[in-house]
Amino acid sequence: MPTQKGLRSSRIRIHALLPVPAQPEASPYRGNCHIRSTFHLSQSATHIFKSSAEESFQTGVGNAEVFTLVHLAIECILAGNNGMFCSGGISKMKVLAINGSPRKKWNTGILLEKALEGAASVGAETELVHLYDLSFKGCTSCFACKLKDGRSYGKCAMRDGLTPVLDKVHSADALVLGSPIYFGTVTGEMRSCMERLLFPYLTYTRPPASLFGRKIPTAFIYTMNVPESMMKEHYHVHIEQNANVLSRMFGQTESLCSFETLQFEDYDTVVFNYVNPEDRRERRRTVFPEDCRKAFAMGARMAQTSL
Repeated sequence: MPTQKGLRSSRIRIHALLPVPAQPEASPYRGNCHIRSTFHLSQSATHIFKSSAEESFQTGVGNAEVFTLVHLAIECILAGNNGMFCSGGISKMKVLAINGSPRKKWNTGILLEKALEGAASVGAETELVHLYDLSFKGCTSCFACKLKDGRSYGKCAMRDGLTPVLDKVHSADALVLGSPIYFGTVTGEMRSCMERLLFPYLTYTRPPASLFGRKIPTAFIYTMNVPESMMKEHYHVHIEQNANVLSRMFGQTESLCSFETLQFEDYDTVVFNYVNPEDRRERRRTVFPEDCRKAFAMGARMAQTSL
């Protein structure tokens, strides 16, 4: 039996996949609908309060089906499962991070790992994907994702190393992107990934809309060699544009920037007099840990938001 503390705080989201008539204009993933509801178990374990719900589109689900799902939620909570009921099973919230840096264990990779640690600290299932491990291309303007009644309407038709990652995004409950800044923008791999990820969901309508079908929290982590003042002068437009697109496609988004990062483990081996290397080492010791703390808190916050 759950403890009193568990009874007061237990929360579960029901994620039901129920068949509905095909609606091509509603979602690229036709034949399924998503009902996402959050229920709270009271201390006495006798009442379930529906605190939030959203439907991707008109489902026609009757009260009997919803009532059955509520009972399943009660059983899950009493069994001590805080997570997601999905088509007959329990699964944790899924937080996916995509690393656009060629260095897996350096600034961007470390901050992404911290974000996932934060998500895991509140019970989420996490995964980190390194784009430089994959073989893929950017968008080729085939427009298969825009064809009327097309098989790939609303999703990228290309098949390569990025395809499984795009599939994972569709089933994720939160998404974190990360990239160093190269020549004022994200890396080429991250840019190619973003083209394939975002363009298929964008509708050519007035106003533009998203075919993603639901709202999930997203975030973008940026690492850069320049100080914050230079970012605000030169890079802020790029960062704001990315935030605008992510919010339009997925909903809530936030950005985290780490400035004046340590570029080299040993500055004596490279030609470098841009700044004093010792200043960067000191910043790595004193400031970067705070960036890590922010990333951890962001990951935890995102996972809690997706509940």
